[in-house]
Amino acid sequence: MSKPRQNNIIQNQVDLILFEEGSFAPLNWLLREGIVDYDDYQEWRTGASEYLEDHFKISTAEIISALKIASDYAISQKLEAVNSPYLSTVGLPLTFSRTPSNAIVFTTVFQPAQDRVQLDLFFDNAAAYTESKLVSAIIDKNCQDIPDLFTKLKSSSPEKYHQFTQLMVFEQQIAQSKDTSNSKIANLIQSVT
Repeated sequence: MSKPRQNNIIQNQVDLILFEEGSFAPLNWLLREGIVDYDDYQEWRTGASEYLEDHFKISTAEIISALKIASDYAISQKLEAVNSPYLSTVGLPLTFSRTPSNAIVFTTVFQPAQDRVQLDLFFDNAAAYTESKLVSAIIDKNCQDIPDLFTKLKSSSPEKYHQFTQLMVFEQQIAQSKDTSNSKIANLIQSVT
């Protein structure tokens, strides 16, 4: 595969992960691209396997090369590199690779700077997009889309899902209330907020 074509493919993969998750983590890329099977990842995560690299379907050198392209692209997009070590299901540190320099590459996550002004909707993650669609569906009383959007929000952002569930309960309480006085509505709003 030619170098420019490979760069474009990897950049598109980074873009997709950024769009869906709001940040780029090599582990997510490894799983998404099938370089590591989910069952092998779970084995490593529970501590049954010491190094995740033992489960890679292609050579570590090829992966490091691809992640170099991904990191260069992420940096060109003004994303910050943050070291994000992983812990096992019992709280012990996990190791990607026997080589410390490779382990650093695998635990470097790229994310938008905390103080960066949001001007590009491309970097909004799937949860923010779904939340926006859900708000529009609720306002427009688009009852067909609301259940599907709730399901999507539940998987992408459980805390937002819980908040919207409370909002829907609140809406039903107001709709079913016989006493819709301002004080009753104010009390319901107070309890929800």
